Amino acid sequence: MIVPYLDANRCINLIDRSVQPNRFSGVKVLVVDDEPDSLNILTLVLEQEGAEVRSVTSAAEALEAFSKSTPDLIISDIGMPETDGYSLITQIRALRKGKDLPAIGREANPLGHLRLMRVK
Repeated sequence: MIVPYLDANRCINLIDRSVQPNRFSGVKVLVVDDEPDSLNILTLVLEQEGAEVRSVTSAAEALEAFSKSTPDLIISDIGMPETDGYSLITQIRALRKGKDLPAIGREANPLGHLRLMRVK
């Protein structure tokens, strides 16, 4: 289903609630996205599943947040201006404490389709 705009309440209602609740309990996730609506909905969904989420809007903010607290997972928009998500993940993995950190890149196109990929 393509949602013409990100309405948080509508998106949450589309989520299948039959899965185990709080499956991300205690997992620290760093979410990076320059688009506020995308950042907010992803943060909301992860928090509802029990994750401890730190949300930032740029690669520079992500590096600063990472230096203060190491997450268990990074989810980053790939198509950010200035420093894209691939470059951000490469920079984080060059750091000693980020070497083996799991990362998910996400990309949305103008038609509203979302693509997730594991960044190796």
